Amino acid sequence: MPAVSGAESHDPAGRQDLADRLPGLGELRTASVPTDLTVEGSVVLLQSPNSTAVLTDLQLQSSVDESSWGIWRLQASGNAVLAVDVQISVSGDDSVFVAIADYSSGRWRIDGPLNGDRQYPLDDAANVSSAGNVFVAVIAEGGDAATVERLVLSIDIPIWQSVPVDTSPKTGQHASLVVVDGNPAISYFDDLNGDLKYARATDANGSVWAAPMTLESDSRVGIETSMAVINGAPAVSYAQDSDENLKYIRALDSTGSTWGTPVLVDASTGVGFYSSLAVVDGNPAISYQDETNNDVKYVRAEDADGVAWGLPLSLDTADKVGSFTSLEVVNGNPAISYRDSTNTALKYIRAIDSSGSAWETAVTVVPSGAEAFFTELEIVDGRPAICYHVITSGDLRYVRATDDNGAAWGSPVLVDSANDVGRHCSLAVINGQPAISYYDETQQALIYILSQDPDGSIWGVPEVVDMDGNVGLNTSLAEVNGRPGIAYYDFGKQNLKFARLF
Repeated sequence: MPAVSGAESHDPAGRQDLADRLPGLGELRTASVPTDLTVEGSVVLLQSPNSTAVLTDLQLQSSVDESSWGIWRLQASGNAVLAVDVQISVSGDDSVFVAIADYSSGRWRIDGPLNGDRQYPLDDAANVSSAGNVFVAVIAEGGDAATVERLVLSIDIPIWQSVPVDTSPKTGQHASLVVVDGNPAISYFDDLNGDLKYARATDANGSVWAAPMTLESDSRVGIETSMAVINGAPAVSYAQDSDENLKYIRALDSTGSTWGTPVLVDASTGVGFYSSLAVVDGNPAISYQDETNNDVKYVRAEDADGVAWGLPLSLDTADKVGSFTSLEVVNGNPAISYRDSTNTALKYIRAIDSSGSAWETAVTVVPSGAEAFFTELEIVDGRPAICYHVITSGDLRYVRATDDNGAAWGSPVLVDSANDVGRHCSLAVINGQPAISYYDETQQALIYILSQDPDGSIWGVPEVVDMDGNVGLNTSLAEVNGRPGIAYYDFGKQNLKFARLF
């Protein structure tokens, strides 16, 4: 790494640049062993041979010819860093230098000479490594000695904030959260009036929400809503409960302030439940269940807005299949995850072409006995992945394909089993890492969990987002202005809520 200049380091003239005596930043950048926010001096990452750990301290004893130093690692754990307090004891006229890794310049930023404690402001972009660590070094020179007692990292810990979106009674089930023209928006079902509704926040964080809009009120419509941005405007697929058919509606503007006329996509009886809407090869497409024939079905529009639709295709007609469908474009072609109720298995099917006119044979992701409910498909680090709830054991699991197309799948990962958890799970990628929102039935709470790596092989500690009454059903997770946001149903108050990590 480039050396720190004398002007930057306040290094006395004639001394070798102190930065040259420390390891280069490239050697530290990917280190990822967790440490506490307060790190005792003895808990050192790297040290010179002439430094000694004594109880909780690190003692530095330099000579005229040899510096004495230690390097400490402090893990920010994904939180914004504010400052680091370096607590040092120095005797007499002795002094030390403090170096902080600066990744914006690729150098150690050196300050000194110092004869006591010093606090340094930090910046995420400059001082946090790609693995989420802050590195600090203390150096004694020219025969000076010092004791490093501890380092304290100050962080800005985000908190979850929840706001009501629609306080009308019995509203908010079957919610679907999408960022619409920069602000979060939700489609959902009004069970009291049997209406399909839509609400959009007035700001990018979802702190304040505009008055909800009724999109359709024709005899119990809005079951199993799924929203996506279609050709620049929000659109929703949903079932009409009374007639049991599949419908679609799209806004006439980018924010969803005015909406078009609902389109009857599949008029067959007993269809439209578990719908999932996505853009496939430029046009909207929907996966859903045919409850009459117990099949997985797929239909794609003939235009970019979804004015006219093609003929529905039955993709899997074996046994009783098709609940909890989730549609995504996987490596250029549409793909669907769903439940096989007959064999209690989790299945996946992918099209042969980009539009979904022909499909491969379905793949069993998790075999018989999986009892997989609430499946959701997402692209995670370039490969399809699915979250699901195992109803027999009451836990939340996650599985990811071993190839880009989803032809083969890895072993399921147990994400959370502390309580009866995982119902209404929603999978999304948040800042490059998979995350899941879900319902904890034991605590009657909304839970969020973030993976510790980009592919979802290791998961963090579950976070309680909201446990004010019986909350957390029908969760829908999305990245909202750089942070996780969740739409969900408050069963206790029977209304729609939104939570975001601030």
